[in-house]
Amino acid sequence: MEMFEGLCEMYEPGRDRKEERPQIKTLLLELDGLALGIEQIAAYISYRQETIETFLQQYDRDAKRIYANTQGSLAEQSLATVWEVQFEKIRGTHAATVLGILSLLAPESIPISLFIPDPNEDEWDDEISEIIGYDESE
Repeated sequence: MEMFEGLCEMYEPGRDRKEERPQIKTLLLELDGLALGIEQIAAYISYRQETIETFLQQYDRDAKRIYANTQGSLAEQSLATVWEVQFEKIRGTHAATVLGILSLLAPESIPISLFIPDPNEDEWDDEISEIIGYDESE
């Protein structure tokens, strides 16, 4: 609980989630203490400024489908569900295309210049900014 609340505070300073503790507890039980899942969800919820309840509804819907169609440990299924909820928001955007391409590359050979927007380009998805944590005001 403390890890999740601390991460949410880091990503979204000043937002009080104390009233959401019952939902947070439910969510953390679903994740079975997986640090990667906890961190991903804290970042996602904070960035999107969603309630825990909204995320839980999406998670529950996707979990039923993923758990029914995949074999693997609870950890693998939980992380697959977290990924699916997040990916659902960018499906059909340039960001989804970029993620698809990047998934084929070795991480050490991906140049950071791919992620810096060209001021002369007209198209730059907010979703791409979300993936890389880019803030135009910086």
